[in-house]
Amino acid sequence: YFCDGVEIAADHNEAASTLTMTPWFGNRSVGAKDWDPKLPDGSESISWSSSSWLTGGDSRSSTGKYSSFTVLDKLVFMLEEHMRNGRLPNLKQISIAGFSAGCQMALR
Repeated sequence: YFCDGVEIAADHNEAASTLTMTPWFGNRSVGAKDWDPKLPDGSESISWSSSSWLTGGDSRSSTGKYSSFTVLDKLVFMLEEHMRNGRLPNLKQISIAGFSAGCQMALR
């Protein structure tokens, strides 16, 4: 869905002014090297059992438990912070969208 979001922005001539992010709410941990081969070994994503993330369920992780809603809140807070302190000076608006279960989560 990330590629779809990027393509939609490009189709509307908004690619240069759009930041597209897709948080991972998967049911398996993914190693850093799976995301980017240049990242150091040893770090893994958090994950959720089944679709518990959909209703704000806690992650299963050796580093702690995190509600999927808390993760999304922290992501938005981080973007707002970067907007305020000038790290993302062109960021004017944050929109949350999803498809299917992701849409359900966004509405919650």
